[in-house]
Amino acid sequence: MAETSYAPCGDLSLAYQVIGDGPIDLVFVGSFASHVELCWTVPEFEAFLERLSTFCRVLLFDKAGVGLSDPVPQVRTLDDRAALAGSPGAARSARLGAAVQHLKSCCRRSGRYASSQWWSA
Repeated sequence: MAETSYAPCGDLSLAYQVIGDGPIDLVFVGSFASHVELCWTVPEFEAFLERLSTFCRVLLFDKAGVGLSDPVPQVRTLDDRAALAGSPGAARSARLGAAVQHLKSCCRRSGRYASSQWWSA
């Protein structure tokens, strides 16, 4: 399991982990619930992250109010991912999302990312 760090996002802190050291930064945007440390207890998800980390630098994070990130005092927008842009070594990154609702963010901040891929089960 990677070390958990915290990125400032306004008055909150977002928990994140970085795995791999490939030439591409890949921000993994999970579903509405996540936990950057507990996800490693699911063998299939661990294998998925390990495979991704063989060719890119994966930034995995808990959205505000979820997992190890700070609780939220009010409803948040989809802008939490912007806080990760300032994490050490992050440049223009790609995104991989697991939920359709994140498409809004893709449209709003398309210049910040090199590419985006989305899927929904």
